[in-house]
Formats: sequence, C-alpha cells, structure tokens
Amino acid sequence: PFIFLPIIAMCIASFTAESAPRILAYVQLARTAAPACNGALLTLLLRQSRDTHSAYISEILALENDIVSSYLSQGGTVTSLKQMATEHAAVLSFQEIFYICFCISWIALLLLLLAAKFKPTPLTVRQ
Repeated sequence: PFIFLPIIAMCIASFTAESAPRILAYVQLARTAAPACNGALLTLLLRQSRDTHSAYISEILALENDIVSSYLSQGGTVTSLKQMATEHAAVLSFQEIFYICFCISWIALLLLLLAAKFKPTPLTVRQ
C-alpha cells in the first residue's frame, strides 16, 4: 500500500478535466489489483527468503559439529534444533522483507517529493 499511495497521489495531482476519467480508471485498477499482487509477491519473497536462510543455517550447523554436539549432549534433540533453525530463518526472512518494503516506500515518497510542481487540477483548492 505504501507504494501505490504515492502513485495514486501523483495521478490525482496531475490530471486535467479531459484526462480525469482515464486516470481515475487506472487509480481504481491500482486500488483493487494492488492487494492481490502485493500478497502474492510478498508470499513468494517470504518463501524464497525463508528457504534461502534455512539452507544457509543448515549449512552452518553441518559445519559446526562442536556446537551441534554440545547442544545434543545438553539434552537437546535434532528435532528441536531443526525447529529453532526454521523459526530463525522465518524471522530473518520477515526482517528482510520488511526492510525491502520500507526502502521501496521511502523511495516512492522521495520521488513524489522531488516531482515537479503539478499544474492546478479540478480538485485543486482555490483560495
């Protein structure tokens, strides 16, 4: 939603009376299609990121036999170690996706702020 709000604001700020119906149609398209596209894209990115982090953590655990053997000697099980690795991979993937969304939204807002001054539109408040 943070990406599409600046786009919608730029569309509304730069339309004329002649182009209003076309632009408002595109705004409705972005408003209705954005949640489905965002949900699918975020799910894909989360799954890929989680799998990547999980493979990386598993590789580290396979190389660090001392850490794994000390955990198992203290009463830990392989299942609990696997579960902790999966949970840690999920946390890392959510953190990574949040950072990506945060950066994209700031870039979109900065582009909106740096855009040239818009011409007056039929929605412009007259003083």
